[in-house]
Amino acid sequence: MTRLYSILSVFFLLLLFMPMSTHAADFTVERAIQHDLILSRSILLSIEARQKAGQEVTTQIARLKALAESIRANHELLVERFAARDEVTANIGETAETRQQEMVDGYMTFLDDYLVTIGYLPDDAVSRSDIMLLKAHFEQILPKRTLPLLGTLPYRHLLQAPKSPLIEPAVVPAYQGGAERAVTEADLAASPESPITLEIAQLAESLHWSPLEIYAWVKNNISSEWYWGLMKGAEETLR
Repeated sequence: MTRLYSILSVFFLLLLFMPMSTHAADFTVERAIQHDLILSRSILLSIEARQKAGQEVTTQIARLKALAESIRANHELLVERFAARDEVTANIGETAETRQQEMVDGYMTFLDDYLVTIGYLPDDAVSRSDIMLLKAHFEQILPKRTLPLLGTLPYRHLLQAPKSPLIEPAVVPAYQGGAERAVTEADLAASPESPITLEIAQLAESLHWSPLEIYAWVKNNISSEWYWGLMKGAEETLR
C-alpha cells in the first residue's frame, strides 16, 4: 500500500518521462487535475478553520463542489488517454506495464472515492469525519511539500563563540625542543628483536627455513588476534 501511494504521489512527474505519441504526451489534463486538487485542499483547510471559529462555510462548500465537477470532467478525459499509454507501456516491458497498471488502479480508486465523498457533502456544513477523510485522500495523492534547504542545516544554529584561528601548532614535537624533560639514552635505544623460541625454530625448520614457505604457512594457518589494542606475538599466536 505504501509503495502504491508513493507511485501516486509522483504520478504527474513520472508521466513526463514516458515516450509517447503527441496526443498521449499532452499533460494539460493532469496538470489541471493536480491544480484543482491542491486548490481543493486549501479550501478544505479553510472550511475546517471557519467551522472551528463558528463561521458559515456555504460559499467554501459550493466552491469545493464546483472544483469537483471540474476534476470529474478532466478525469473522464484522462481515462480515455490511459488506454493510449497502456499500449506504450506494454511495448516497453512487463515492469513498466505493471507499474502503470498499479498507478492507474490506485488513481481510479482514489478519485472515485473522492468524488463520491464530495457529492454527499451538505451545502452548509462538513462533519469532522468527512474533513479527516478528505484530508487523508489529499495526503495520498498530492506530492509532499519539501522544505527549503537554506535554514534547515545545523550550521545556522550552532551558536558557538567566535574563536581566533591557531597560528602556531598546539603541540611542539620533542625533536623541535618541545619535550618537558630531557631525553635519556634508554629513550633512544633500539628495541630488541623478538626472541626465536624452540617452538618457533622447530616450526621454521620443518618449513626448511624458507621465507616463502613460512609466509604461506602463516597466511593459511594463523588468524590475527587483537587484545587490549595490541596484536599477539608469534609465540602467543602459536599457542
